Amino acid sequence: MLLYIVGKVFSGVTLRMIESADPGSSLSSREALLRSCRLITFAGSFYYVSLPLVVVIVLGLAAGIVYGFLMLGNIPVKLIAIVVIGALVTVFKMVQSLFVHVDDTPPGRALAREEAPDFWNLTRDVADKLGTRPLDQIRITPGTEMAVYERGTCKERQQDRAERTLLMGMGLLPGSQQNSFRAVLAHEYRHQSHRDTAGGDVALRVNRDMMNFAIALVAA
Repeated sequence: MLLYIVGKVFSGVTLRMIESADPGSSLSSREALLRSCRLITFAGSFYYVSLPLVVVIVLGLAAGIVYGFLMLGNIPVKLIAIVVIGALVTVFKMVQSLFVHVDDTPPGRALAREEAPDFWNLTRDVADKLGTRPLDQIRITPGTEMAVYERGTCKERQQDRAERTLLMGMGLLPGSQQNSFRAVLAHEYRHQSHRDTAGGDVALRVNRDMMNFAIALVAA
């Protein structure tokens, strides 16, 4: 409940900041302070802290149902078997989902500098105009997506030393004007200069583990 209330407060503050912020200015001290609170990271960490409690609740609920039937003097064997097996499978799959290996191979393929020197020069030119560090890698896909992310340790990302990567779908290029593309690229660079790509690991891990847990339950 406390997480929910604090989350609602932070959400309201964030929306008000977005409405009043100057799009042309750099990150303000208030915005930097709000980001430093890392509520999403805390909430994500709480998910793992709460798992033992969920295990106790699931097993306790199953035990309570069995005990209730014993007190009534009526023991429906099939129902009790379903409840007990369901509880055990839930707990087992919950723990198992935490250890599922996930393939973290980057999407697409790397675009070498010698393959597209003019394009690489364009990305560097945009970075210089924005006064930020240029890209270290460009990965291309056959789709229409465009995004930036960083690869490296948590410490490297926090110190802005991680590998900056642009993910670009080749479907964006036909008919695209160079200045329009520069504007989109500048938008992506701002995500990195504002350190939007420096965190999020815990949230992504929680989302992945919850999906693995749900898939495992359905498969079981």
